[in-house]
Amino acid sequence: MKVKDALKKLEKDKKFKDWQKKNGDFFLTNAFIMLQGNDEINKIQIGYCNKKGDKITSFIVEKNNIEQFSDKIFKEPNAKVSKIDIKNVNVDVIEALVVANKAQEKYYPTVICNKKILLLQNQDKGELWNITFITNSLEVSHFNIGCKNGELLMHEKSSLLQFRSN
Repeated sequence: MKVKDALKKLEKDKKFKDWQKKNGDFFLTNAFIMLQGNDEINKIQIGYCNKKGDKITSFIVEKNNIEQFSDKIFKEPNAKVSKIDIKNVNVDVIEALVVANKAQEKYYPTVICNKKILLLQNQDKGELWNITFITNSLEVSHFNIGCKNGELLMHEKSSLLQFRSN
């Protein structure tokens, strides 16, 4: 499943249309995918934030089901949540994942990933895919991939253990 396909499905949903009418100040802010075991995308979580930037409503879009939940947004106090313009997303999740997989093989060939987290968001660089691969030993490979042309903008490797408290 691609993000644009999930968005089309969501936008046709009656419950979403009713929610959107009541929440006109919300805008598309992210798409979140978590993969484990293989790269088959069966569900995509699509997030909408209000203009004040303090609430988020997410819709989990699956082949035969759409679920909705709301929460307070998790961000730094002065951080801005930016709107995604889906017209700027020329590289969808499947293509971005191919770029990240190739970068993983090229730069970190000994790292074996068991979980992948893919996040479409709008940062200072515009719309991009923020992709994280996690291993059993809690090593992390991180990739930023541009949505306009699929360019690998950044890659780094670190360990989740570096964040533990002593």
